[in-house]
Formats: sequence, structure tokens, C-alpha cells
Amino acid sequence: MQDGWLMAHTTPLLLFTLITLTGWRSDALSWVRFDAPPANAATTTQRYPLYPLCASYMPCGSVELRNTEPRNVRMCKETEYFVASLLNAEDGASCAAVGTLLRIDGVENATRDNTGQVLARPRDAPRALRVRCTAVGRRRLVGIRNGDAYFDAGARLRGEFLVGEFEAYDDDESTDTTPDAAS
Repeated sequence: MQDGWLMAHTTPLLLFTLITLTGWRSDALSWVRFDAPPANAATTTQRYPLYPLCASYMPCGSVELRNTEPRNVRMCKETEYFVASLLNAEDGASCAAVGTLLRIDGVENATRDNTGQVLARPRDAPRALRVRCTAVGRRRLVGIRNGDAYFDAGARLRGEFLVGEFEAYDDDESTDTTPDAAS
């Protein structure tokens, strides 16, 4: 199963939508290419890690992710928030212009994979993390500061995660409780 794929639960009172790429028309969304130069960021932008996924989440949802790539493991250990954005399956080189701001509520070593098999690595050198998050709002991607790192295997192994510049994206009923800026 792909790194970061939804593993677990939603609670009854949460609005949660998962969109898979099967049958999804990618021309219905606005995409931002990873290799495009960043736009001139306005003073109202905030910087967050960008996590391209094959899923989309709506605010007020609860999400559990499983991370195995070194860059995503590092991102979840070092940050409090990140923006998950739908990866474009047609080109693999862009993501949706609007993503979901996720607050990391808990991180733990994953000792088993999605099938329940015990992972070979010891707990002190985990191969995977289980990350519990709450979707707290949405953000519009203005630009990606290091888009080339997405394609660079060396950067991926060194743990360099993508960093985007984002603007607030207002939904009808925003539940955003984030600080003014996150790093």
C-alpha cells in the first residue's frame, strides 16, 4: 500500500471525504506542477510542508496515515501541521491547487504493516510511522519552494520534504484553529 494511504477511521460526527483517483477526471481540478517556479508570494502566505497523496481530505475529519519514506517520516516528526494535496495520477508531477491543512495529533512507530505482518526493523529504528491527524482547514497552494526535491531520490533519502507557500482558502464553515504561521 502506498506511503501515507488512509489506514483507519473516521468518527460518526465528522465530515470526511476520501476521493480516490479511480474514475476521477483530473481536468476538473486546478493543478500546480512541482517543477514550476514559485509565484511571488504575497505577505499573507504561510509556509507549510506539502504532502502529495492519492487521497483528499475535508476539514473536520480525522485521519490516520502510515509513513515509510524518510522525508515523510522526518516531516511528521519535525512539524505540527502540513498540507495534504491530491497527487495528479495522470502526470505524477503536480498536485491539486487546494489542499487540506492537517494538524498532527500523535506519532508512533508502526511495528506492523497494513496487513498485520510484523515489520523487520526494531522499534528504535522504525521503518514506518503511524500518524494521527485532524483536518483543520484548507489552503490554496501559491508556490512550491523546492519542487525539484520531489523527483530527486537523494533528497528523498536525505529526508527533504516539499515546502509550499499557501494562502487561506475559506470554506463556507471554516474550522481552522491554526496559528498565524507554521514552519
